[in-house]
Amino acid sequence: MVLILGVPVAGILLLRACEYPGGMRSDYPARDFDPRLTRIARTALPIMEALERYHGKTGSYPASLTELRAYLPVGAEINEAINMAYLPVGVKMKEAGNGFMSWHYERLDPGYCIASKLGWDSALYYDSQADQWIFHRGDGTPNVPIILQLDKPGQAVKRPSDPKSEK
Repeated sequence: MVLILGVPVAGILLLRACEYPGGMRSDYPARDFDPRLTRIARTALPIMEALERYHGKTGSYPASLTELRAYLPVGAEINEAINMAYLPVGVKMKEAGNGFMSWHYERLDPGYCIASKLGWDSALYYDSQADQWIFHRGDGTPNVPIILQLDKPGQAVKRPSDPKSEK
């Protein structure tokens, strides 16, 4: 009897410990300087740099990624129908199952937003107007603004305030 009850309990514990079958769970404990979300966000650097180069040359952000094609790295692909860029990551990541990380682009006035789906519900997005990364849970609970340490040229490093330095 104990063996029969132990199998379902072990199965439930294993599912909680392992990756969700649909990708990153909406209850993922996103936090500032999260190493996993930082690794994912770094895959967006080529598109962010391309957007800044385009903006520097034209004074505005492109209406669609089609206009950005010449600024993207070799190997990047664009799906014009859904305004999505697929960037080769060059490293093995479970979030990039086929070797590419996909980023959806939307022009805002005056900035832009890029987002990558991480699971059935969850997504990571960057709002350039607020210069803010956000973990979008997608399950109706509040989104989580987070600070990520990236090597983006010109990006100010945001650090949590140190209570000792405020004295």
